[in-house]
Amino acid sequence: MRFSSRTPVDFDPNDVSAAADAARDAGTELIDLTITNPTIVGLPDQSARIAHALASAAGAPYEPDPRGLRVAREAVAAHHAARGLAIDPDDVLITCSSSESYSYLFKLLCDAGDEVMIPSPSYPLFAHLAALEAVTTAPYGDPRRVRTSDRTRAVIAVSPNNPTGEVLDAGAVDVLDQICAQAGCALVGDEVFADYAAPHMASVLGARHALAFSLGGLSKACGLPQLKLGWIVMAGPRALVEAARPRLELIADTYLSVASPVQHALPALMQIGKDIRASIRARIAQNRAALAPILPSDGGWTAIVSVSDEDSAVAQLLADGVIVQPGWFYDLPGDHLVLSLLTPPDDVARALPALARVR
Repeated sequence: MRFSSRTPVDFDPNDVSAAADAARDAGTELIDLTITNPTIVGLPDQSARIAHALASAAGAPYEPDPRGLRVAREAVAAHHAARGLAIDPDDVLITCSSSESYSYLFKLLCDAGDEVMIPSPSYPLFAHLAALEAVTTAPYGDPRRVRTSDRTRAVIAVSPNNPTGEVLDAGAVDVLDQICAQAGCALVGDEVFADYAAPHMASVLGARHALAFSLGGLSKACGLPQLKLGWIVMAGPRALVEAARPRLELIADTYLSVASPVQHALPALMQIGKDIRASIRARIAQNRAALAPILPSDGGWTAIVSVSDEDSAVAQLLADGVIVQPGWFYDLPGDHLVLSLLTPPDDVARALPALARVR
């Protein structure tokens, strides 16, 4: 049987995951410092409010709109307005996740074999998303020195970066805007962690020369990954936006993947998300203080710790019952450990002696 080359050949877990699974199978109690799921880390319970919002919208009629329902797009626009970004609801397209947003954009911008540029270091999801669309990836480091090729169709900028927390300032956005305009490609801003960023972060929605797309979603903005709703916001020269819009709507119309109730409930969910964000911010600050010294960061949910040998540190910590991620998961140069700042503070406190022994 022949399978598509877009799927992997090897499905074996990496050595770190395999060792953690073996420890669990042996009955070892592990302190997991890699959890990034906000629904399972002991944040204040908002389930009753969430259930009420969804129940109130459960009887809404099915109104297929490839852009997403107007009420949902207006809620996204209001969320951006609270961050000082004025956007038109007509420039918003609702998806079921950021991963789906990427799949739509790769379909919109790329033919098979075309290239998207991805930041390095960064989260290792992009290669899989691109491969599933028969698209290649090319890494770049300094966003002010991106070098495109004749196959480049998009430059992806993650701000705040996962895991470094680095953000794009206005100068970096302007440089990327110019680079993409000159190359005739799009600027895609993964801004899912924008609500957890330093004030000097600038959005790609400020692009004036290149076609730009900003991605966000309930998962990070409101700590509600279980509700599966994301968004794409279009920006840049109006002629380019108007040319992209019907094509993007056609792609979305082919799937119509977002459920009506969560779209109708979005205004209420955004209000609930304000309280969840406050809890997440408090958790991040508490854990960041407990884990100090760690590498500086301008945003996001992760902490990076420098060590002399990351592989031996990961192994030693696992032997002590603590799970962390090595820096090579994210192509981080040097030797580092990557920890989630969403971890329950009691777990962080229990892990501190083991962490001290490898630092």
